[in-house]
Amino acid sequence: MKLSLVLIIYRSKSTIAEEAAKFCASVLDEKSILSIKLESDFEKNSIEDIFAKEQKPNLVVVLGGDGTVLKSTDAIANQNIPILSFNVGGNLGFLTQDKQLLLDKSFLELIEKDYFKIDSRSMLECTVFDEKHERSNTSKMSRFFALNDFYFKSKEDDLYELANQVRSIFVDYRHLDGHIRCCYALVVARTIAAEEGFTKMQKAIEDTQELIPQDVYDEWVPALKRVLAKVRRDKVSDR
Repeated sequence: MKLSLVLIIYRSKSTIAEEAAKFCASVLDEKSILSIKLESDFEKNSIEDIFAKEQKPNLVVVLGGDGTVLKSTDAIANQNIPILSFNVGGNLGFLTQDKQLLLDKSFLELIEKDYFKIDSRSMLECTVFDEKHERSNTSKMSRFFALNDFYFKSKEDDLYELANQVRSIFVDYRHLDGHIRCCYALVVARTIAAEEGFTKMQKAIEDTQELIPQDVYDEWVPALKRVLAKVRRDKVSDR
């Protein structure tokens, strides 16, 4: 992968992340690769301005925790550009690479020699409609994307009614005061965080086949099992 311009987004108000951003820029400069540094408290239009220029970044390096990665992903979701993230100055790092790859400068060599694989992540899409629940184009009010999850809560204190559907197939109604809709990878990670989570997730996968259409099961469950197996291996190796 040939790099000409790299956008470096680093966690705001973090001295460690800011110093890492300067270090990353110097590593790129040694290879005559241009870079742009940007704090993570940016406005979304500042990202759009960068990509509106004739020379667009062909890689985004994110320095921070998962929160910084998620905000950066949301801002550049429509740019079709890979993200390389390192946990520098962040609290969590489930979505990031080992920062040693940054500190020993090996990340750049791996990229230049194509010694990497781009991991395409599924994203969630949320479309908000008006109070009439009409699904015409004129009733759409807003559209959002998320890498991990959406959190829904009634704007009033009362419970609201939630209708669950899978590919337009009705599942059930529930009365809630709020709920979180997650991508499958996050469900696995959060469930396995508990000791008994692995057994419960295996049972849930088996039960799923009876609840959803076979074509949906065949598409999503094998991917879920692969994520489950990988997280389980990582969990064991960390002990």
